[in-house]
Amino acid sequence: MLHFVVPKAVNWIINTGTLCLIIARYVAYREGKYMLERQFSGVLVIAMVIMVFYGVLRLKRMQAIYDAHCPPKAPK
Repeated sequence: MLHFVVPKAVNWIINTGTLCLIIARYVAYREGKYMLERQFSGVLVIAMVIMVFYGVLRLKRMQAIYDAHCPPKAPK
């Protein structure tokens, strides 16, 4: 069985970075620093878009590998 996932350390970095951006955005909002909040929001959105594209490409690659190794179905 093939497993294609990000390493555990990378997953922790992604999760921690996302949490830090969310907290930084909230703190900037509460302090009234709206330009800083917009910048944090922009970085968060860009990071999420990159992760979604990476996930979609990874799933496509996994599907291709599965299709290549999947036994053909018997005719009915």
